[in-house]
Amino acid sequence: MALTVDEVADFLEGVAGVTYDVRVGKMPEDPDSVIVVRDYAGRADLGFGVDGIQHETVGIQIRARGGARDYDGPRSQIELAYRALAGVQGEALGGTEYLICRPQSAPFELETDEQDRTVFAVSFLCEKEPS
Repeated sequence: MALTVDEVADFLEGVAGVTYDVRVGKMPEDPDSVIVVRDYAGRADLGFGVDGIQHETVGIQIRARGGARDYDGPRSQIELAYRALAGVQGEALGGTEYLICRPQSAPFELETDEQDRTVFAVSFLCEKEPS
């Protein structure tokens, strides 16, 4: 599954307007302004009349955090990530063919951490070829 989050992180680094550092996995303490790509449960999609897994549907969550008391910065960064990944249809990311990335909601405010940094999130289910 690590390949998927790496592919999505690399994709987001190339999105026009994304100025935050893009990381994979756990939200780091530093830097303040960061986008994090995480994976979560998806499902395997079996083919009709064809043996084995034909496609994987992977869960991806993107989180954006800004500096203390910065609401607009992470909100604009998550919006860019949301619109860019939702536009992926029949496209190769890092050599893997992605059929579609479906947002599960619009971006939302997830939390404000103990350092008064606002975190926004959006989740996707991305259908892709097995990797």
